[in-house]
Amino acid sequence: MRADPQVVHQDDIGNTVGEFHGTPIRAMSLDDVELREILDTQVRVRMSLGVEQLPVVLLSGEVLKDNLIRRATTREVNDVPIQG
Repeated sequence: MRADPQVVHQDDIGNTVGEFHGTPIRAMSLDDVELREILDTQVRVRMSLGVEQLPVVLLSGEVLKDNLIRRATTREVNDVPIQG
């Protein structure tokens, strides 16, 4: 599950492949976007080796679950089965 928006680099956008009411439609490789994100994550991890981590500060009503900060009232935090 992605918790963040997808970021596309200018180099990932290809040539114009069409037009829609005057707006150009450009090709884009989602594989290149994914690979760039993986490589960027690896570089950031390598840069942070040996650097002391800061403590996570939670606001009231928030909990840390699955490496995400969530509201304490969400279904995922409370493990409430879906009624249906």
